[in-house]
Amino acid sequence: AGLPVRRFHGVGPRGAEKMARLGIETGADLAARDLAFLRANFGSLAEYLFRAARGVDLRQVRADRQRKSVGGERTFFENIEDPQALRETMDHIVDVVWERIERAQARGRTVTMKLRYADFQTLTRARSLSRSVADKGEFSAIGHALLDDHLPLPQPIRLMGLTLSGLEREEQELSRLPGERQLSLL
Repeated sequence: AGLPVRRFHGVGPRGAEKMARLGIETGADLAARDLAFLRANFGSLAEYLFRAARGVDLRQVRADRQRKSVGGERTFFENIEDPQALRETMDHIVDVVWERIERAQARGRTVTMKLRYADFQTLTRARSLSRSVADKGEFSAIGHALLDDHLPLPQPIRLMGLTLSGLEREEQELSRLPGERQLSLL
């Protein structure tokens, strides 16, 4: 309500100046005006301003940002420390996450394991490759290696997670020649 109207999407410097002349400085001021007043002063923008001042935005949401990671985690009903149970859980997480990776048609270079201990301290460890993880078998092997590096556990855990990051879509990866890598602009 106290948001300055100049911060509203679609209100530029000239629009904000006109609103100020009409005594409209904030969203609350705008919400206090009726639609007829807004139409008389702002024409085709009136309905948008009327809705925006009331927190209504009918524009379609565009989900076009690129995914940065794909992961999954499992919280246990009871804290566990049995190495075999931990390895079986890792297998399950690998299956779930790899299915998501394939659905996203993505490949990535960094595998990160997360463990949350019974006292809620969280440990994360990652391994990055110079190329994308080749397949589910390699993803699984890296996840298990990260886990094995911390066995036996200092205390039981309540959560385990595994994430693949440094993503790019498969077609980007396949468009490069073998041995070729993307150069950084920075």
